[in-house]
Amino acid sequence: MRLYSLIIFLFLLAAGIVAYIMFRREKRLNDKLAMQEQKQSEEIYKAKIDFFINIAHEVRTPLTLIKTPLDQLMKDDKLSPNARKYLTIINKNANRLLNLVNQLLDFRKAEAEGNRLNFVETDIIALIHEVCDYFREAAEQKAIRLSIESNEDAFYA
Repeated sequence: MRLYSLIIFLFLLAAGIVAYIMFRREKRLNDKLAMQEQKQSEEIYKAKIDFFINIAHEVRTPLTLIKTPLDQLMKDDKLSPNARKYLTIINKNANRLLNLVNQLLDFRKAEAEGNRLNFVETDIIALIHEVCDYFREAAEQKAIRLSIESNEDAFYA
């Protein structure tokens, strides 16, 4: 009877050891798979950001090539007031686009260097007026009345 009990004990001990080894092996495999999935996700994210940044670089080049002759045209004293008005609108929007592209490129740099955002207090009302000015001409062409109404002259945030 004792021999029988000893055999059963050894069998159960061996089964426990095998189960523990299997559990540890499965845990290691799951951990390895999780690390590979995380690494793959990071690589996909990096590839998307790199693609996005490459496009931003490609957009900045033609914008710069548009801005140079535009700046030269703006210096011409012989321009009619109407032509100057339209060139000013084009210039403001080209500057805005160039600024946005530069912000995208700065985002990548900040991400790579671990920089933090730098918040600046600004006049929200003035910002709204500036943004509306970008769309004013387009609104007029479509007979859309564009106006800004505010109880405050300035609102800083």
